[in-house]
Amino acid sequence: MSLTGEITKLIGRADALISTFNGKKKEIEAAVKNAVETIPTQRINLYLDQINGDDTNTGQRSNAPLRSLDKALDLIGDGRSGEIRFLSDYTMEKRRYVTPVSANILIRSSGGVRKLYLGLHALPDEGSDSWDWEVGGLYCAHYGSFSLSLVEMQVIFPSAPAEGTLGSPRYSALIGSNSLAGPTHVAVGLTRCDIVRPADGAGTILGADTRSASLSVQSTTFDKGPMAGNWVAGANADQKPSDLDWILSNLESL
Repeated sequence: MSLTGEITKLIGRADALISTFNGKKKEIEAAVKNAVETIPTQRINLYLDQINGDDTNTGQRSNAPLRSLDKALDLIGDGRSGEIRFLSDYTMEKRRYVTPVSANILIRSSGGVRKLYLGLHALPDEGSDSWDWEVGGLYCAHYGSFSLSLVEMQVIFPSAPAEGTLGSPRYSALIGSNSLAGPTHVAVGLTRCDIVRPADGAGTILGADTRSASLSVQSTTFDKGPMAGNWVAGANADQKPSDLDWILSNLESL
């Protein structure tokens, strides 16, 4: 074979190798892209509208909001941070909304101040709990840590039940926790909120009386009388946060 033929043959082999390399490169790039896209971001923003929302929506646009708090919590998932923007008032439909493990959640109003009705919920007759009623709220059932921030929300507590027994303030709370396997720390922040609790009201803000907890209240309105002794489960009216070794709060008294 002539020298020219050998060169042509080598060039052909080089072209084949380059083509193979480029093909493999594209395959690797596509695989990496797909892998990255499957990794969830550490933070998600969601919109919630109990009136006009739909849980089949993505919830990530104001014109495609979710309907239920359950779905929003599910989309946030364990170990992540999520902001839930309420486009309408929300009435809790059950006694406990189980939170993701080690999550940080912010709930805020969008398009005007929204009301969050905790409600009073009857327990099923066949259940194992010995009480009859529970105030609705988020519930930390698992280990880890958890934080809840409310911004520009009106939180409305129900009146106590006329008959039957009310569950422990540990559970009848805006944010309750499991007494044995709950988070080691629960943090709650209220900013520019309005707390409405009738004189005969039921429930507390923070139900973490068997764990360490922190409660920050900033630029928030409330009636001191009905809220005295009802900020944190396990704290008595007029008790200072410094009197308890497991709670940190900027309130003068609990």
